[in-house]
Amino acid sequence: WPLTATSVAVLGVGNVALDVARILAKSADELLVTEIPANVYEGLAASPVTDVHVFGRRGPAQAKFTPLELRELDHSPNVEVIVHAEGIEFDEASMAAIRADKQISMIVKTLQEWAIRDVGTRPRRLHLHFLEAPVEILGTSSVTGLRTETQELTGDGNVRGTGVFTDWDVQAVYRAVGYLSTHLPDIPFDHVSGTIPHLAGRV
Repeated sequence: WPLTATSVAVLGVGNVALDVARILAKSADELLVTEIPANVYEGLAASPVTDVHVFGRRGPAQAKFTPLELRELDHSPNVEVIVHAEGIEFDEASMAAIRADKQISMIVKTLQEWAIRDVGTRPRRLHLHFLEAPVEILGTSSVTGLRTETQELTGDGNVRGTGVFTDWDVQAVYRAVGYLSTHLPDIPFDHVSGTIPHLAGRV
């Protein structure tokens, strides 16, 4: 993909979404310690990106990334991680999940701490937005923005739209919200779950 955007959106709050956001936000030189191919390094080095926005439809207690992946976001000397506090909300189901799951508790604690800290001066910014559901990619021949609808928790961990919309100034959108497998001819297939019939993973 051509990396020409100064501001990009990543849809999803799983580990893949964080990986995509981190690679887009980091400086290319930080990746030289890896086995990054020369052409990939050159592409990332030329990227003009300054802001990466990660959007989650539900709240922080429903995020699907791991505590390690989350904490690693903040290790770059060039990337300021900004948690937008207006999305840090919890309902009854969220509080029950926090009490029942140590991993969720650690994620929520980290996000809450980041949401109240002062924003620093690192040259690139990685924004985490919760309770914002993408509804439309704006633009005709190219991306000129992303429209989201603010969500509210319904008490059971799910969300509903509030009718409040925000247009975000982004020039690229990356989707990282999971996938559904496709059916192969002559192979039994469950079209609801997107899986081949199996017993505990054994076909």
